[in-house]
Amino acid sequence: MPRRLPPSTRKAAFTLVEIMIVVVIIGILATMGIPAFKKSKINAYASRIVNNMRVFSGAFETHATDHGTWAPDGQGNELPATVQPYLEATSWYEEPIPGGWYDWEYDRAGITASISLAYEKDLPEVFLKVDRQLDDGNLATGNFIKAEGRYFYILER
Repeated sequence: MPRRLPPSTRKAAFTLVEIMIVVVIIGILATMGIPAFKKSKINAYASRIVNNMRVFSGAFETHATDHGTWAPDGQGNELPATVQPYLEATSWYEEPIPGGWYDWEYDRAGITASISLAYEKDLPEVFLKVDRQLDDGNLATGNFIKAEGRYFYILER
């Protein structure tokens, strides 16, 4: 009579080498994905700022046309009462970048009328991309500049 072997007591499991290979593959994929994520985040911030600047400049120019003059400077990013109706449906009070805020500037830094963007953390690659879309790609010249620790979108010099 043939002898029967007991059923195998070995359970199916992954070996250490297989687990290490999976971890390495995940690491490689993460290494490729992080720069792409950072680039898409920069593009999103820049697109948001460009769109907002266009909307805000249109609102301030409409106000100037209706009232015959630019709005007076507000306190911080608080707007003068005459301007608020023009910007009530916009994202004026939302952060364009983490720690950033918009401000209406009248007669500041040698500029008659502008929208400034102040920030706690500077993201130069974002603002350079904004300048390329709104202006000439140089933050020292044109209608989108960096001065006095802020970025200004100039409506009138």
